[in-house]
Amino acid sequence: ISVRHDHGELLTGGNGLALGYHGDPALTAEKFITHPQFGRLYRTGDLCRWLADGTIEFIGRRDHQVKVRGFRIEPGEIETVLASHPEVRQAKVAVRGDTAETKRILAWAILEQGSLLDSSKLDAWLSARLPAFLQPDGVMIIDAFAVTANGKIDLAALPDPAKPTGEARHFSPPEGEIELRLAAIWIELLGTSEIGREDDFFALGGHSLMALRMFSRISRDFGRSLPLAALLSHPTIARLASLLNTESQAGPAKSGKRGHLVTLSNNGTPPPLFCIHGGDGGVIFYRGLAERMPGEFPIHAIEALSLSNSAPIEEASVEETAAAYIKELLAVHSSGPFRLAGYSFGGVVAHEMACQLTEQGHTVEFLGLFDTHNPTAPSKRYSLGGRLGAFWQQQDDLPLPAKLERLRERIAEGISVHRQVKKEVAEAMNMGPAEAHSDLRRVQVREGNWRAMQAYRPRPYAGTTTLFKAMTPSDKVEWPADYGWTSVALEGLRIIPVPGRHLTLFDEGNVGSLARALQEALQATAIT
Repeated sequence: ISVRHDHGELLTGGNGLALGYHGDPALTAEKFITHPQFGRLYRTGDLCRWLADGTIEFIGRRDHQVKVRGFRIEPGEIETVLASHPEVRQAKVAVRGDTAETKRILAWAILEQGSLLDSSKLDAWLSARLPAFLQPDGVMIIDAFAVTANGKIDLAALPDPAKPTGEARHFSPPEGEIELRLAAIWIELLGTSEIGREDDFFALGGHSLMALRMFSRISRDFGRSLPLAALLSHPTIARLASLLNTESQAGPAKSGKRGHLVTLSNNGTPPPLFCIHGGDGGVIFYRGLAERMPGEFPIHAIEALSLSNSAPIEEASVEETAAAYIKELLAVHSSGPFRLAGYSFGGVVAHEMACQLTEQGHTVEFLGLFDTHNPTAPSKRYSLGGRLGAFWQQQDDLPLPAKLERLRERIAEGISVHRQVKKEVAEAMNMGPAEAHSDLRRVQVREGNWRAMQAYRPRPYAGTTTLFKAMTPSDKVEWPADYGWTSVALEGLRIIPVPGRHLTLFDEGNVGSLARALQEALQATAIT
């Protein structure tokens, strides 16, 4: 085993060690080694780590590791998190696909008797507990696992969760070379047998992580790097092909030095709402919010340019990013008034944009921050005991057995997520510029934005700020109740509680409430 707390392969030896595998010298040479200090040892294939008290903790199997989305993962870790759900009796996770682009993480679960949990809720629950690169591409609830003759789960017999089922649809086959090539990519990624030229990517089960892989393939196969946000306005093969057609001069979005502006909804009358990307640069997560708004005004989003190219990421301050995004904003809405909103890092950029627009003589009608912390706000990282206490208080509405089960889940989740995020960041930071749209590129963009945010000092904004604050607070860091914004909101800070945690505000179960809260806040601003 390697040093304490680091994981490595468990080796075993001693007087009882076997001589080798009978009749298989190649396997014997692979599994039995000679160590300069400990002599002859057997490689078990078990991944473990040595804890401070001397206990050896089993993590998973080396031979079960597989590389997906640029990261080496252990499906058993995802399985452990999935099985920790109180209504899941048994879980299985596997990877399907033959190439880097087609590999998908798939999950199956058998529920406890009487459970009303469905796949979408279970998927949302997992999303809140796993880093992005470990999130399954499909989750399916089944009644029982098929088994092989020796009693093991028959993975090949499990249905594909990523294959959508539903009502019959009108099928229009792809037309022309570009559409046919795009269809081949979609068939591989979505795991379906056929794709129509008017089929919607999201309706077929596509999501932001799959979109990253799809656009990475487009970049390599077509030699064109499109903004990921193009998929929001061009979600079908026919419409994507129009962007890739060399004779077409129309673009999906207006591109600036640092960002791409894309229209999420063109309904209603101005002034529009401009939403700024989060820390990882993407804006596809705003799609659910835009769909649930009443359509009384247009909604645009700005995505980070650095996400969709493979060049070295140019460091930029929050002030520089805000100035660049204002140029794109003015190109589609030149005279104001302006409505701005942003999530996390995007909220910090939106605040600076509001300051700069006001200084330029424009009217900012609305500034909304989606669970955004002021980077200069005093914060206190909880000790282990403090974290457990904070989480325990959040479960006050549950009976004691359920609280204990939730606590056990949270501890297991925290260990797994910390380990995986640490690995994710280390891998992304120890390499050169990652390929456009890749998961590693997303991590590099996020880390660059985090550095810019930590260096930023928000200045007073001559207007009202609306903070949409997650109802479930962090159990890692203690923040002031106003997240530090009162002192820089010169005309007042309005705090609106919304369901979820920081990472789950835009999940299926929470985004409807967020949309209603946003609409009410905008209406109140208009009345004022």
